[in-house]
Amino acid sequence: MQKVYGVACDSFTWPYGKNDEALKSRAMESVNAQAQAIVSAADAKEAELANVNITKNIWPWFWGLMGQKCVQIDGYAIPKGLSAAAEARKKAAEEAAEEVRQANTHSCEGWKYLAMGSSTTKEDAQKALETFTRDSKSTDPHTQACALEGLGFLYQYGLGVKQDKAKAIQFYEQEGKLGYGIGYGNIAGIFQDSDEKKMSYYLDLCNQAPHKPGGNGRDGGCALAAGLGGD
Repeated sequence: MQKVYGVACDSFTWPYGKNDEALKSRAMESVNAQAQAIVSAADAKEAELANVNITKNIWPWFWGLMGQKCVQIDGYAIPKGLSAAAEARKKAAEEAAEEVRQANTHSCEGWKYLAMGSSTTKEDAQKALETFTRDSKSTDPHTQACALEGLGFLYQYGLGVKQDKAKAIQFYEQEGKLGYGIGYGNIAGIFQDSDEKKMSYYLDLCNQAPHKPGGNGRDGGCALAAGLGGD
């Protein structure tokens, strides 16, 4: 809330008082101009005028037959709402914040949409694709690697996307480069029936990775990741 002020004066000769509205209009123009400047400075949509006072002053001379008359307006301008530009910046900031929030996710939820075998529905495959794509941009390396593996899996088996083993290898390789050997193990599995040399190469990369798969289940060793049944 900021103070605004306007004044307009005029000389008069007897009788006076007939042009009060004209003076008021001129004083109000000044008030409105100040209010608009406040709106612009505040990046607001509009201003509301509050506590507005209008006073009239007369300074006669020559026995009151001549003089000067002024109309003064003062009050406060209160910025309201956001300008279109400010709204656009706010929306952009919110979208950027949402991208950061998604990038900082520490989950890898896409796998919950994938059923064993060929029973995954198109709808669930699409949800998995969207979730893996989102999580592949995470700033958490484990989440990112898990999502990249999910994308590789979708392209390897054509779930929710056109089957493309070359693209699947790209995603698996990105996972491997993050230090997660299972990505290389999955590539070795793709080559096990077509190129033994490449299969061995990727198995070696898997075994040398900082996060070599181990234990049971999906991460049960490089050979298991390649579908070879064990190290």
